[in-house]
Amino acid sequence: MEIVAALFVEAIDFRQVEGPATRIDITGAFFSTAVPTYPAVLTPHLVVLVRAAPGTDGNATLETVFVRESGEEVGRKPPALLRRSGKVRVPLGAG
Repeated sequence: MEIVAALFVEAIDFRQVEGPATRIDITGAFFSTAVPTYPAVLTPHLVVLVRAAPGTDGNATLETVFVRESGEEVGRKPPALLRRSGKVRVPLGAG
């Protein structure tokens, strides 16, 4: 599995366009953000676009680790990624 892009966005919407494509509309994109305290509630969403090499099963784990500037780990989320060839999948979940 390869990360194509990772960024914070205020909104993300998917819509079908003519042909076998999906249009991804991203609003308010930025690549990093700081919070004054932890825990913090962030309005933006972390979006990670990934691709799998042809001939692979498309299964992987994308581990997100939240770390303070001091290096202290304050959170971790390792959701499984399941990719179907040519399809967009949006895993939903919190925590």
